[in-house]
Amino acid sequence: MGETDATNIITNGINFIINEFTRVEYTWFNTIMFGIILVAALFFVIKLIKKWNIETDKNFVFALIPFILFGATMRALADAEIYPHRPDTSAFFFIAPGIYFTIFLITVVSLLIGLYFFKKKYYKFMLVAGGLLFGLNLFLIGNFLFSHSATANFGVFVALLIFGLLAIVIYALMKLKFLNFFKFSDFLRYEKNYIIVLAHLFDASTTYAGITFFGYFEKHVLPSIAIENFSAAIMFALKLIVIPALYFVDKIDDKTTRRMIKIVIFILGISPAIRNFTRILLGV
Repeated sequence: MGETDATNIITNGINFIINEFTRVEYTWFNTIMFGIILVAALFFVIKLIKKWNIETDKNFVFALIPFILFGATMRALADAEIYPHRPDTSAFFFIAPGIYFTIFLITVVSLLIGLYFFKKKYYKFMLVAGGLLFGLNLFLIGNFLFSHSATANFGVFVALLIFGLLAIVIYALMKLKFLNFFKFSDFLRYEKNYIIVLAHLFDASTTYAGITFFGYFEKHVLPSIAIENFSAAIMFALKLIVIPALYFVDKIDDKTTRRMIKIVIFILGISPAIRNFTRILLGV
């Protein structure tokens, strides 16, 4: 093999990886790549949190919420062509998967600034910074709705109705005494597991409403195959996989690791749910 052939192989390999990272649709290859990056980033963040002595308590979670809302609504506003969108190359940083890198960087920078200036009260700065960013998106959403005719309010009603019914079911399961025999109601209450389950059921509700009533389609590989072979309703069954996953995570003794994994699982459910809901609201 000559030097030119080796150079071509390396160049083609690099181009292939770049294309897989930046392409619109998900493939098995880039899905696995993103999964590996997510796991590596998670355990890197866990080490940093332990090093900085940050407690993964309710203040930490509340500090993250505005950034989650900002990222999810930003993605929907990119669909509405408010933020950069395809074929603009900068759109990579405003749509999945690039938006995860964008929001991760913004959140970490806000955390560092909060820690530097406010020490243990870092979360107050993050709440303000994240709240301002999310407030900007709320303004853009309101302006869009004001200047465009609303065409998808029925979808918002359907998504909320389905999710509301599911929330009632989860609440009932938490209250049924006989489930204590199986420890299921205790499981739902433990470290607010029910909130994580509801986040994924909200995602299933918005996905079902979007696909069934507005012609949306699922981009992720496994759910897409399942929907093609069954229907959009299969999303509710797929999302219940989060329950055995949480059972496994609950067995992790290290509190920081356990809670950070749960936070990531929550984000993977609530972010696409809010994006879907906002997109239906905007009618795009």
